[in-house]
Amino acid sequence: MARYTTHVQGVSSGTSLLTVLQLTAGAQRLGLYGIAVSFKGASSTAVPPLVRIARTTTSGTSSATPTIVSVDGSGVTSTATSAATFTVEPTLSDILWAREIHPQTGWAEWIPLGDEFVIAASTRVAVSVLAAATVPITTQLYWREGH
Repeated sequence: MARYTTHVQGVSSGTSLLTVLQLTAGAQRLGLYGIAVSFKGASSTAVPPLVRIARTTTSGTSSATPTIVSVDGSGVTSTATSAATFTVEPTLSDILWAREIHPQTGWAEWIPLGDEFVIAASTRVAVSVLAAATVPITTQLYWREGH
């Protein structure tokens, strides 16, 4: 079972809901097993941004395709695609994961084998952020295909 990752760095949050990164499963389902999110906020007293991983019912409109790389060096190309820099936001549906994270720190979480978020073939999952003040964001997703 091949493992992959993709990330975006230095995305400006703004103060309305922002999809930072979206992953679309290819011909086979995938198991999302890791997320890392960090912020470069200037204020230690700022309101923590809300970060969510959610399934999406629409793909939105994006202008960037972050690179997907193999974590295990298998040489097998991912069937998934990634998207970022949205001009039209995807529509969020099922919220799979949500955290409020201090804007001067980060958070990484590894989901145990067997408990991964399963994303069906040809469906999408996205990382979204809602912040009270603009803050730069870096986020990274890790998944297995053929799950």
